[in-house]
Amino acid sequence: MISYIVGRNFGHINRAVAIIEKFHEANQEEIVRIYTFPHSFSWIKENIPFVELDCFKKYKKYSQLQNEIRHSSLIMHDWRMEVRKLRSDRKEFDAIMGGIYHSDLKIYDDDMIEARNFKEFIRNTANETTDIFFHINLVQPNEVPDLSTFYVPIPLIARDVTMSANEVKESLGLQPDEPFLLIQMGGGVGPSKYKYTEEWYDKINQLRLPIRIVVANQFAGLPFPFHANIIQAPLFYNGINLINAADVVISKPGMGILTDAIATQTPLLLLPPDDAERQAKHDMLQKIIGSDIGTIEANFSKDDLSRRINEILDQKNKITEAFQTIPHNGAEIMSKAINLLCGKPLNVLPFLYEEVLKLTPFSV
Repeated sequence: MISYIVGRNFGHINRAVAIIEKFHEANQEEIVRIYTFPHSFSWIKENIPFVELDCFKKYKKYSQLQNEIRHSSLIMHDWRMEVRKLRSDRKEFDAIMGGIYHSDLKIYDDDMIEARNFKEFIRNTANETTDIFFHINLVQPNEVPDLSTFYVPIPLIARDVTMSANEVKESLGLQPDEPFLLIQMGGGVGPSKYKYTEEWYDKINQLRLPIRIVVANQFAGLPFPFHANIIQAPLFYNGINLINAADVVISKPGMGILTDAIATQTPLLLLPPDDAERQAKHDMLQKIIGSDIGTIEANFSKDDLSRRINEILDQKNKITEAFQTIPHNGAEIMSKAINLLCGKPLNVLPFLYEEVLKLTPFSV
């Protein structure tokens, strides 16, 4: 049995679904158990009904999780610090532990102290929670982080589009030729919820544009008094379908939305970051496009926002061309890597590592 522990929000659980879907296509006999939070339990079950599913949050005592998970043939996490103790107490099992994370880990001379601390925290977490660390990159990394774990750079992990743009628009009550602007604030639960959500909902609520506005739903719903002309979308079980149908997306900074926008070549505007991790997403998008047109500053008024939306629509082709250069076949690579690692004892990982590296287009 493969045990897969996932994080709270869409960026992490969408990756898990994408990987497990690909893995199941080729390994239907292998049992996969996902440990998730209660709010995403039914969402994951709807997407991948063939897995065993358990609520991670119910494990109030570490010993309960350890007792269940020690029989696993492979342990994966994306991205849970709780497994730190599990790895340090691994006397009871010999399964390899792998982790998946995104974001730029290179420390630059001009990095603010918050960014430096964040990158160091992720590096330390990778060392303490993984035997093999799968690091999501946009392009070939220009340096390998100094880590004690085996390091594997991989491309973006995106789900497949499963609905046409016309099917999505029909579900929203739009005409097939009717463009729309999508507002996406992520899952909206837990301590990582975007802090400026209501502030930007209020600015967006005041926009009067010659294009329909659609607001993506969240796990906790949308308790906000939107203007009657704004469409509140249902909770799509495959969110990339909604991104694919949109003409432009405004979103909180996150790796999930950045991945989906790149995979579907949809112009993206990222709202102001509220922490160092989300600042890194701003920096990543600016490097891809070669300008700051895809990012929004904290002091933007609704009029500034309207101008930026028009600017990004005018430069749609430039953004599409930039996104086309970014590989997003990480789910296939992770599926094959999991197949290689599953059921193997820890002492053979140095030999397996060379085989895993052959799967990725990036070198170390």
